[in-house]
Amino acid sequence: MNLDWESFYKKGCMVFNDQSMFEHLEKPLSKSRWIRLPIYEKNINYRTPLNRLSYRKPMKKTADMIFDKCFSAITNRKEVNYFHVWNGTVLDSCEWHNDYGEGSNVSALMYYSDIKPNMGAELMMRRTESHEMTEIHCPKKYDIIIFSQEKIWQHRVGHFLDHSMERITINFGFTIPELSYGFDY
Repeated sequence: MNLDWESFYKKGCMVFNDQSMFEHLEKPLSKSRWIRLPIYEKNINYRTPLNRLSYRKPMKKTADMIFDKCFSAITNRKEVNYFHVWNGTVLDSCEWHNDYGEGSNVSALMYYSDIKPNMGAELMMRRTESHEMTEIHCPKKYDIIIFSQEKIWQHRVGHFLDHSMERITINFGFTIPELSYGFDY
């Protein structure tokens, strides 16, 4: 796979579409019933899969695939800090932020939904200091976005214009020291 590392360093992210990366997730995703947990009540468009425990093995296998296809040429140290799956988004994600504090310097977002243009829900990237927008991406099914969680970058999700819209997202957090900008935070 030819990855656009130049884009990663210039824009804070790179995007590609690869259905094969979903081979372990296709079955649980296609069977999921999405529920709203009381803890997320204020987030009217955030849902979690009812069968979320059945995702554990497929998520680990997918994390291995992401590492092998995206990062193994850079490092042999695999450190997966977290993985999540959800439908919609939490309201806090619609504000500019950075997830570096969650322990990863690189994230991989995988999309299992097509987002219609002009409906919100796109992923946006910008430089933290200058606020220069570097990417606005309207996800398509099987898109994968690898993006930096270094503090020089921020991201956000566009506000949903239709709160019933499906936006199934799988998120993985990796620590890849070789992709660090070398800042001491």
